Amino acid sequence: MVRAWWRQRAGSSGGMVLADGKAATEHRPVQAIPTPARLFVPLSQGDEAPAEARVLVGDAVATGDVIATPSAEDQALLHAPLDANVTQLTTVDTPYRERVPAIELTSSAMDKVPAAAQSVELPECFPQGLFARLKTAGVQVDDMSRPMAPPLDHLIVNGLESEPLQTSDLRRLIEHTAEIVETTQWLQQTLRARRGYLVVDRSRRALFRRLRGSARGTSVRVVGLANKYPLSVPPLIVRAITGREVPVLGRPTDVGARVVDVRSLLDIRRAVGASVPHTRNLITVAGNAVPLAGNYWIPIGTPIDAVAAAAGLQVSARRIVADSLLSGPAVRSGRAVVTKRTRMLVFLTTDSPPERDAMACFRCGLCQDHCPVGIDPLAVLNLVERRRFDLAADQHPEACLDCGLCDYVCPSSLPLMRAIRRSRRHETAL
Repeated sequence: MVRAWWRQRAGSSGGMVLADGKAATEHRPVQAIPTPARLFVPLSQGDEAPAEARVLVGDAVATGDVIATPSAEDQALLHAPLDANVTQLTTVDTPYRERVPAIELTSSAMDKVPAAAQSVELPECFPQGLFARLKTAGVQVDDMSRPMAPPLDHLIVNGLESEPLQTSDLRRLIEHTAEIVETTQWLQQTLRARRGYLVVDRSRRALFRRLRGSARGTSVRVVGLANKYPLSVPPLIVRAITGREVPVLGRPTDVGARVVDVRSLLDIRRAVGASVPHTRNLITVAGNAVPLAGNYWIPIGTPIDAVAAAAGLQVSARRIVADSLLSGPAVRSGRAVVTKRTRMLVFLTTDSPPERDAMACFRCGLCQDHCPVGIDPLAVLNLVERRRFDLAADQHPEACLDCGLCDYVCPSSLPLMRAIRRSRRHETAL
């Protein structure tokens, strides 16, 4: 049973310091891939209900035109990533769902990539006006669709990239230091937050000093934390900064905090200060199958095969993983497309470690020791295998952060995270 939402152990709160594998991409400046002649813009960016297309086959659209409206009030508009013609309404796979309705856009002209950072003037804005602007610009930020009444105690801008291999936010911090500090202060004032924090990896001392120098004289406090996986998830970072515990299945706003990652912060800056809609993602492309690993601006709807080709992939990758090396979804085909949600693509060759067969449990306790919320994954697995979902619910699988550490540390290769997800799905279906 979970002893506490954030279980304390000997000065730690679970998690693990991992080999980050960032050396291949952290020093390379951000680039843009050549825009493919055909894009397949999915009408569902994650696991939400598909948006409704607002274009017909044969329509001509310009970059930034609205092409779909969301089916839910808290979702954002979809915009055309390039000047193109609508050639068909089709279906496409994404890393998160199969056969998602999509709009195929075809262009014969080479699309010009907009600058990743622009000189903008951030206007005075009220919270409600900010939320409306973000929705219009297609910027989907967690919690920003749910305005809360002031006062807000803490705005936390999360630059702590604890995910192995991922460096897109690190490159943003390096290349856009002043813009990030300026936008953090502006957002703090707009949301009427009492305190504003910019949280970064304290082991990157030169970057930490540079950010603190840029923040001198502002209301932004730059805080360095140990980059311990998965500390960068919002509930954990809220506790690390404020000491407040986000309720299970709750949100940071439930305890007077908002967490905005660096990626979303710059999306907000472009949307509000320059009226630039969200049509491209800065995605880390990594793995031992790609010789040109780096961070690339990629239009929404780009086939993953085109991303691989831009990164120099010469042969088919044995495995493709999206977003998280430990817990991200496996991409079944290179024909799947990137979405607004996609943060990283990892291409692995046949030289990658093979999947291991599960063995009997050693009772080492590593899965529970490293769980950042104190779940006993082995207990959940045993109960799920016996189909005792009623007892598995007593282990609080709903508190799981989906970080995948239990699977990572298990010497027996037991399907621990799969069991937790299965238990959670069963409980949700009741």
